[in-house]
Amino acid sequence: MPKSKKKRIVPLTVVKKKKHENKSIAIQKIQDAVRQFNYIWRIETREMRNPFLQQVRVDWATTGRKALGEDNSSECEENLSEFTKVIENEAGILCTNESVETVKEYLTNFIRKDFARTGSIINETVTIPAGLVKYCGDIDGQPVPHILNAMLNKLGLPSVVDNQMVIMPTEFTICRSGDKLSEEQSHLLKQLGYQLSEFKLVGTHYYDKLKKETITL
Repeated sequence: MPKSKKKRIVPLTVVKKKKHENKSIAIQKIQDAVRQFNYIWRIETREMRNPFLQQVRVDWATTGRKALGEDNSSECEENLSEFTKVIENEAGILCTNESVETVKEYLTNFIRKDFARTGSIINETVTIPAGLVKYCGDIDGQPVPHILNAMLNKLGLPSVVDNQMVIMPTEFTICRSGDKLSEEQSHLLKQLGYQLSEFKLVGTHYYDKLKKETITL
């Protein structure tokens, strides 16, 4: 009788060893990057989204502090421990030889729109005008199919079906700037194609290896 593959005992010592090895490899990669590149940036995210973050080469701070050195005796570059002090919370590091202005321009322009999640504070007012209900976003201007009207009603949109078209009898505001989105609001905005969230990268500090100093932005 073949052995069951559903259960397998893994010694904790093996798990701990593998975790330690993975962390050591990550630390080594960061140290190698520090030696190779002239600038090390501290970067924060706004409206975190993993798919967007994967487009950017960032090593997270939990491993970075130890890799860079936490004091003068352990730092791998002169005065790098000063930079290490600002690596905290959900911030990452980016190692590069690109000029400061090039990185600043990249961070400024790296903005990705997405649907706002429940609980998000939004900075835009969305009002559906009276008349034919249409999509926003990638399919902007196309009418919403009448088969979706019942679902839209459940989410709070007081639309009706007339001649197989979704119609708003009067103007209706889904949300106002400064609102904290409810579950119904966030789902309704998504159904209609409104992307009110923006994923951004913000550089707060960088270490200049040639000057041996940390610059605050």
